[in-house]
This record gives sequence, structure tokens and C-alpha cells, in this order.
Amino acid sequence: MWFNQDELGGRKWLGWKRGSSRKQVLQVNASLSSQKKVRARQTAVLVLIPTAVIISILAIWLGIVTTGRALYSRNERFTLKNLDVQSGDVVTRELVKEYTGIREGMNLFDVNIRKVRDDFLRRTPNVKSMKIARVLPDTIKIDVVERIPVARIGTLGSLVVDSEGCVFWHRTAARTLPVITGYKGEPLEPGATVDSMTMAAVEALEVCEEPALGLSIDSI
Repeated sequence: MWFNQDELGGRKWLGWKRGSSRKQVLQVNASLSSQKKVRARQTAVLVLIPTAVIISILAIWLGIVTTGRALYSRNERFTLKNLDVQSGDVVTRELVKEYTGIREGMNLFDVNIRKVRDDFLRRTPNVKSMKIARVLPDTIKIDVVERIPVARIGTLGSLVVDSEGCVFWHRTAARTLPVITGYKGEPLEPGATVDSMTMAAVEALEVCEEPALGLSIDSI
């Protein structure tokens, strides 16, 4: 059988084209597979590095906490033996112990100083400031400064106000203080602050109490 040379050439050409396309497909598949592997490695690295950092931070934090407990909060050397309380007439040592929860025999570092102070000031509006300090190895010092009442608010009750306009109860001082009358604002409770007009009355009373003036005011 005779074959046309052109036909043979065409068949070879077509066969070459088919083989070439197969090679190209294989090369593309191999390239895609390689890219997927590279992306998988990059993803694994991006996930593993932050995870390793977080685990390291947690391990360091746990180590610090464990060491801190061993050196401080679980160390019997820092057991509270002396509670030194400097208080006023109304806020007694017993009241300070009751409201703060600080007792002899507890560890000095079991006391959250900031929280104890903030809670105490919120519960006792008649206290102006409070300082708590650890004195190693076995002492806590508490210094309480009470507010000084300037006047009584209204003719009834024992609600008083100090020079900063803070309202609180003071049964003893209320009997001898001048009275501010005519208050028509919101009902006052311990811990509240008086309005501008009542504050002006407080400031006027403070001026009148100057020894040089020699004035005595019963009400304003």
C-alpha cells in the first residue's frame, strides 16, 4: 500500500502535537502540585510560629506566677503580724479591719491594695483619703484621713457636707454645725456632691469662720 508523503507528514505532525500537549499538561500539573506544597509549607509556618510564641509566653507567665508565689504569697516570712491603723474619730480601727478584710495571720501579698482602698472609699463617703502600704517583712500600715464637716444640710437628720461639697453622715458634728436650708435639688445621699448654689453657701460659711472676722452663723 502506498501512502502519500503529505499524509505521512500530517500524521507525524498531529502525533507530535498530541505528545507535546500531554507533556505541557504534565508540566502544568507538576507546577501546580509544587505550588500547593509551597503554600502548604507557608501556611504551616504562619500557624506554627504564632502558636509557638503564645505557648512560650504562657510558659514564661506560669513560671513567673509560680516563682512569685513561692517567693512572696506562699512565703511564711511575709505573714502579717502587725496591722498599724491610723484612723480618726468616726472611722475606728475595728471598722477599718471589718471593711478591708485585712487580718493578722494572712500573707502581706494576698492583699490587693488598690482594690481594698477603692472599695473602702466607696463604702465610706466620710473618708477623704486612705493609704495602704506594706512594710516588709510582717507589717501593713493604713492611714485614714476623714472628711471635716462644714455644715449640716437641712434642719433634720445628720447629713453634712465638707469643704469639697461631699455629702456624708456625721451624727456627732451635726448637732453643733451651722445649717444650710432651702436646698431644692435632687435628694442627697452619702457620697453625693452638692450643687453650685449649696456649694456657694459652704464657701460663705468657711469665710465667716475665719477667726479674724469673729462671726458666728447658725444658718444660711
